[in-house]
Amino acid sequence: MRSVPRSLWVAPALGGAVLAALAVGFAVVPLPVPETAAPGLDLERLREFAVAAPGSLPRRVNVELVAETSKPTAGVLGGLRLDETVFVWTAFQVVYPDRTIVIDAPADADWHGSRAPDDAYDPQAYEAVQRGLRGAEVIVITHEHPDHVGGLAGSPFWDEIRDRIRLTRDQLENRRELERVFPPERLAALRPLDDSATHAIAPGLVLVPTPGHTPGSQVVFVQLEGGRALLLAGDIAWHADQVRGPADAPG
Repeated sequence: MRSVPRSLWVAPALGGAVLAALAVGFAVVPLPVPETAAPGLDLERLREFAVAAPGSLPRRVNVELVAETSKPTAGVLGGLRLDETVFVWTAFQVVYPDRTIVIDAPADADWHGSRAPDDAYDPQAYEAVQRGLRGAEVIVITHEHPDHVGGLAGSPFWDEIRDRIRLTRDQLENRRELERVFPPERLAALRPLDDSATHAIAPGLVLVPTPGHTPGSQVVFVQLEGGRALLLAGDIAWHADQVRGPADAPG
C-alpha cells in the first residue's frame, strides 16, 4: 500500500444524474444549519484512549486508491458553482512496528463496474488491498456500504481473513445493507466486537460510533508516534469543507 501524506475523504458512488439533481436543489433551497448540534469529538479524550493501551503507537497510515470519479461540487456543498469534486474509494493500512490493521476494503472491479462503469478503477490497487487484508492482524470498517466492505465480502482469501474482521454490533445488525454484497454463509460467520462504545482496539487506534450515514457508522482516530494524529471519517463528510464549518447559504 502507498503512504499518503494528506487526508482523503471517501464517498459512495452516486449517479451523475442524481448528483446533478441534488446540486440544483441545494443551490435553490439550501439546507438550514440547526440551532444546536450534538457534542463534537473531544480530541484530548481520544488521545487519552489512544495512549492508554500498552504497546507501541503506529508509525504511519498507508492508503490504496482503488477507484475514483468526479462529480459536481454543488451536489456536495450546495451553491451555484460549476467545479467538480473528486470522489475516491480507498482502503487504509495502519502500520505498527510489528503488525498492521486495515480499515475499509472497496469492492472488486466486477461489482464496481456493474454500478459505476465510467469510473476509473485500479485492479492492481485492489490486489494490493487484498494482500494487505491477508497480512492484517485486525480488519475494521467505517460503515456498512458496499464500497467500504465489498472487498471483504468478495475476498478470494475469505478463509484466511474472516476471523480477523471486527464489525461492531450495530454494523452487523444492518443486515439489509450487508446482504447487498455478503453471501449468506459469509455473513453468518462474522461475530461482533464486544464493545460498541468508544474504545481503543489497539495502541493509538480508537473507534468512535457516529451513527447517521448508516446505523453502524464510526470514525477511526489514529494517534501516530511523534504526535501527529489522523481522523478517518468514512462518509460522514464527503468534502473537507463540510468538516471545517457549517454553512446555511449557497456558496
